[in-house]
Amino acid sequence: MKTAIRLRSTLCFAIGVLIVVFSASVAHAQWPLQRGYAVMTLAARTTSGDASTVAPTISNYVIRVIDIRQHAQEPVDVDWTSAPVYSHPSWRLDTMGHVFGIAIDSVGAIYVTATAIYGGPTYYTNYAPGPGGHGAVYKINASTGDWTTFASLPNVAGPNAPAPGLGNITIDRVRSQLFVTNLDNGKIYRLSSTGAVLSTYDPFLADDGLAGLAPLGERVWGVAYHCNRIYFSRWRGDLSDPTLPRNEVWSIAIHPTTGDFVGTPVLELTLPTNVPNNPVSDIEFSSAGEMLLAQRTWYGVGKMLPAPGPNWGLHAGLLRYKYLAGSWQPAPQTYSVGCIVNLPYSTPFSCAGGAAWGYGNYDTTLSIPILCDSVVVSTGDRLHNGSCGYPDILNGLQIFPSIGGTTSNSVLFDIDHIHNNGVDVAFQGDVDVFSCSPVLCPPPTIQCCTGFTTTLSSSLTQTSMSTATLTTSATIPTASYSRVRVTILDATVRRTCPPTTLQPAVINISSMSVTGLPTTTTSGATAWSSGVTGTTSSANITLALNIQPSAPFAPWWCRDTVKFCVRYEFTNAACVTCDTTVCYTLVRKQVLSQGGGSTRAIVPLPQGTAQMVSKPLAIPATDPTIKNLAPNPASSVITFELHGTEVSTSAIHVADASGMPKNVNIRRSSADTNVEHITIDCSTLAQGSYVVTCTAAHGATSARFDVRR
Repeated sequence: MKTAIRLRSTLCFAIGVLIVVFSASVAHAQWPLQRGYAVMTLAARTTSGDASTVAPTISNYVIRVIDIRQHAQEPVDVDWTSAPVYSHPSWRLDTMGHVFGIAIDSVGAIYVTATAIYGGPTYYTNYAPGPGGHGAVYKINASTGDWTTFASLPNVAGPNAPAPGLGNITIDRVRSQLFVTNLDNGKIYRLSSTGAVLSTYDPFLADDGLAGLAPLGERVWGVAYHCNRIYFSRWRGDLSDPTLPRNEVWSIAIHPTTGDFVGTPVLELTLPTNVPNNPVSDIEFSSAGEMLLAQRTWYGVGKMLPAPGPNWGLHAGLLRYKYLAGSWQPAPQTYSVGCIVNLPYSTPFSCAGGAAWGYGNYDTTLSIPILCDSVVVSTGDRLHNGSCGYPDILNGLQIFPSIGGTTSNSVLFDIDHIHNNGVDVAFQGDVDVFSCSPVLCPPPTIQCCTGFTTTLSSSLTQTSMSTATLTTSATIPTASYSRVRVTILDATVRRTCPPTTLQPAVINISSMSVTGLPTTTTSGATAWSSGVTGTTSSANITLALNIQPSAPFAPWWCRDTVKFCVRYEFTNAACVTCDTTVCYTLVRKQVLSQGGGSTRAIVPLPQGTAQMVSKPLAIPATDPTIKNLAPNPASSVITFELHGTEVSTSAIHVADASGMPKNVNIRRSSADTNVEHITIDCSTLAQGSYVVTCTAAHGATSARFDVRR
């Protein structure tokens, strides 16, 4: 493994001591697993046909844990070489065998599935499996990182028919059970919390009984639990034959009490023709109920393991869907994994088969990840490549903002940081993030709108820098309400001052009240109220909204525009549900009083050794200009000079990295009307990054500083 070293020179001060700090190291993620960590499976690089002879080197690990919680502070479109990484000494090919699928339970235990999808010594033979065999599910202890064989499912090899291994795995946290797809026989296995097989489900024709992969059309791979249903992918085609049918996603209900399979399967969607026709290997749901589909490139023929083909590994997409008007519709966000474009497509399709929802940022004061499910993480091949104009080759993880995008706005992580390694294509597997709480699912309803009409009128009001109130009047002329459910969709924000690019917004519902419906439940961007059937035919719906990021507070003229949609679902006395979606625009502005020297009541933090670091100006400016920004080692303050036209009347504000204003004592003295001496008392600031912004007659300027404790 090539070690990449990042040097960072910082000016710090402790009590009465001025020091210079240099750091040069590769960080290691801590165990046990923390919320916001990414877990990734991968192929071990080996030239031996017998996994038992592989030396325990970094290249032979089959699971990596990467601390991506602070990705928002990293530059985009370069290898994040300093991301902390962890691998337990026993997570190796020679001890566990290759694994692909990942599921993480509520306490941080990890479940992985044995696989042969990375290939074998030949197209018709397997590498040696782990102790659980080719159909093993392994459980990694949440406290120690040690693993045990959780379950061993049927999976056999035969002459010229290697064992394919399992597909993927998901957890139903409500009933403490797991579901696993089996590439050998096309079945879905329901496992107890101890690994016992509770039941099986074969959604299509019975398996042919032969060793190796189930026939096309019978294979199931990606699997996910969501709101009392099991969603699974049907593998009907791949790149071995362009005439094969399009791949699909299906679902089957599970009993709300027993958790067993019930009813008949439902075809949820067929993959569109504008993406390669490769199987869906991973399905993930956000806490708001949106669905991610990750494909994996496959060139195998018949019972063979994947065979090399042109640009192997570069024909798989990452797709996002939302449920609207009774069907799954493509979301507006698009995700271009990697950089290589292969005809006939106009966008890169280099997903390696895994995707996950992740946290948007990390609160250094509280030491917790925040903004649940606001970014998307994907495994990918050729994130960088020489043919795309890059000087390096990257294969590993791509962390997208929630608005989607390309490598140009994504944080990238190469799996081994060896930037000239061209053999890593298709070595990436699945990824999961130890993330948010499971979705709180509302009671099931019948989706039918015949004779069901509503009339809506709304008002939207900003109540603080990060909150708003949405009040909606709804009327059903022909029936009464028994339940109302609302979901926030497609939230974005754009500032009038830098940065002015369109950004994702995260809007959560902190409270909901509906006339006549006393019982209310809120879960992130979704809330619902219910009551006695027939309670009312006219209701006022009031939502208290928390909007992140907060409104800009400086310069004083800065505004932002938040746009979002709300899907309203109304259920009447006959248990008939109809939905309608309304979109809103909120122009936010400063609601706190101005004045650079004002102070407010604060809650003092525990005192400790304070350290601060000054950084170059974030926004170069000539009028006004910040000069001589420096920490004072004696009194926990930052001092600087403000030069410019009539700066003595300027407004000065301090905010944290998310834009939230901070109430600090700011002292100022004037040499003349065009030079101001500024002192900022940082003793009440928590550890983290801050921005001081000065707005004068002819413009504004900013500088950044860090507080360390």
